[in-house]
Amino acid sequence: MEEMRTQIASDLHDEVGSMLSGLAMQSELLLYGEEIKNATRLENIALISRSVIGKMRDLVWSIDSRRDSFESLTDRMQEQAADMLEPIDIGYSFKFEEILSSKKISVLVRQQLFLIFNEALTNIVRHSNASRVQILIGNFGNEFILSVHDNGTQNGANLKTSGMGKSNMEMRAKKLGASIQFNSDYGYEVRLSMKRI
Repeated sequence: MEEMRTQIASDLHDEVGSMLSGLAMQSELLLYGEEIKNATRLENIALISRSVIGKMRDLVWSIDSRRDSFESLTDRMQEQAADMLEPIDIGYSFKFEEILSSKKISVLVRQQLFLIFNEALTNIVRHSNASRVQILIGNFGNEFILSVHDNGTQNGANLKTSGMGKSNMEMRAKKLGASIQFNSDYGYEVRLSMKRI
């Protein structure tokens, strides 16, 4: 099973990734030679292509058995935070507590924790005027905690507690047998807790 997951991940990355990269590059090159009315269409093609590349990268990472470790999860989380927060000048910090980086974790745990983390960051980018995000990941006694806490305003917090983002995070937490809280004191915090990993 692990060999099959690794092979699927490699094939997806090599074949689909190279085709989408080529499509995005061609679209971007056409921007320089087309009339202004076509520029918007070409920009959209490039944007969609880049978005699909990013989603495919996440999918490949999530099924690749070589990534079933805490180290891979925390590395990917740090990459995602940099990709999403740095371009819009939101500062961030990570604190890791009692994590064995080489410890194997199941694909379900790795996928769901990353997707909850990603949704929390997406909500910050879309709905908050935060300037700073503190991310806490680790084991505390018998509990594992994932906390994403921003310093955005109360108004931003109200937006973030509605819609599909919250229900998706709750659904993913349930798959892990975890509890998830949305706290609006001193900014906004998404806090997941589950049995120690």
